[in-house]
Amino acid sequence: MVSKNRLLFVIKQIIIKRFYVLFFIVLFTSCDPYHEAYLCNESQKDIEILIKIDEQHVIDIHNKNYSARFLKEFSKEAGNLEEVEIDTVSLIGHYKIKTDKCALMDEGITISPEYIFNYLAVITISDTLILSNRKEIENAFKRIKGSRYELTVK
Repeated sequence: MVSKNRLLFVIKQIIIKRFYVLFFIVLFTSCDPYHEAYLCNESQKDIEILIKIDEQHVIDIHNKNYSARFLKEFSKEAGNLEEVEIDTVSLIGHYKIKTDKCALMDEGITISPEYIFNYLAVITISDTLILSNRKEIENAFKRIKGSRYELTVK
């Protein structure tokens, strides 16, 4: 027969082990805010976009070579973007988004998007939306739910 003290000791050890496991799970689980910003095409035709990299913002972080490489790789990382033309001197990217597709324009571990482009033109058959500074871009992308931001073309 197991003594009462031994049983209490075993129960105490189990509780302590579970506490430590729970403590370390909470400790090592990231609580960093994360966001995603999408440009969605819900129109009946493909749309085209032009983005211009904010050179000063990127130079502060990286360098001009990074900006040119970013433009070339942007369509692959954003998904659903088809590269039309890249101007690595002026740091302008021209892309196409197919109908009923969304392209990831920004993501990161921050509370809200920090777009590295300071110019965005969205070109449809009937209209063109030009956002010529970062503030206009930030205002155009609306928080949909949680940490997802969207600019939707209909």
